[in-house]
Amino acid sequence: MLSSDVENQVKEAIEAAGSVQKPKLLDDMLITYSYDSLPAARALYISLISSGVRVALASHTEASTLIIPYRDVGEVVVMSVSSKDSRAIRVAEEAAMMGTLTYFVAPPMDETLEARLSRHDNLERLVVSPRAPLLTMMAAATLWSSDLKGPRGTRLRAEVADINNSITWVLSRYGKEIGEASRLSNFTALYGPSLAPGSLYLCRVCADRCRDTISMDEPDRLSKVGDSLVQMISTVEEHDYMDVELEIRLRRLSRVKLEFNVDPITANLYAAIAASLIGGRTA
Repeated sequence: MLSSDVENQVKEAIEAAGSVQKPKLLDDMLITYSYDSLPAARALYISLISSGVRVALASHTEASTLIIPYRDVGEVVVMSVSSKDSRAIRVAEEAAMMGTLTYFVAPPMDETLEARLSRHDNLERLVVSPRAPLLTMMAAATLWSSDLKGPRGTRLRAEVADINNSITWVLSRYGKEIGEASRLSNFTALYGPSLAPGSLYLCRVCADRCRDTISMDEPDRLSKVGDSLVQMISTVEEHDYMDVELEIRLRRLSRVKLEFNVDPITANLYAAIAASLIGGRTA
């Protein structure tokens, strides 16, 4: 796909995110995910915990079997990208029947499943465009989490207000790295804790080239890397991983490094934009 086409798709996803209703984001909230929606769910989780919100993250099945029946939850946000995600429907229905305010964030579902959701008064359906739904949800997570008080909130609101120009900033800051990663025939994605969503999204849009993802908390796994690394990490966490940096150098591993010196709330959106440009498509 041409770069201009990808850029247009990214811009459309960011614009679409602005029309997705914001949940209340109450303390003691629970975010649930399927495998396909994990990058967006984890991006929202990282944004909220870095904003001081008490929040938990669990798969749909973990939430429905281990959490919702046994503890009070302030609010549930269910995230899915599949039109037939029955596990997402189950956890949403169970939370709603327990009287918990529940948001179901997903593209249009199968008609039968949509009908099940519509039966519950305290379940709000937040429909995401089926075009690049994962990127749209990651952008929405950024918009939802930016309403903070104090100097940090003022800076974030200004940044988010200009979010439609974020692709221009990403290209100006990471254009060289994006070009290098785009030319790799195979690679392993290496990530720091706060950039896990961006790396997971990278492997989603580069499914034919990304062989694996490795957390920087798993340095032993670097011994099995036989191709290049595409690394995503934040500046604030980099100093914790000097041992991993040394391991990469000792093993002489080829690496493309994208280092994000930005707020945790916006970091994964920028990482996902860079990933879309590397992969030549959105998801």
